[in-house]
Amino acid sequence: MNRNLWLLALLQGLLLTNNVTFIAINGLVGLSLATFGWLATLPVMGYVVGGSPPPSPGPRRVTVDRQAFSSG
Repeated sequence: MNRNLWLLALLQGLLLTNNVTFIAINGLVGLSLATFGWLATLPVMGYVVGGSPPPSPGPRRVTVDRQAFSSG
């Protein structure tokens, strides 16, 4: 196979491993530092919510004069 494809597959695996490790260690360190237990995972929540894309409305169908036009 192509060298770049192998490199991409390897780096994707490392990226996913890094995210899981980051979330696990951040929650444990936060638990030892936080004054309240619910504050321990607040940075992880910010990481997950900040990385999630907003939902897109998708293409809409608009009917004008018995003709369907696609917008979006």
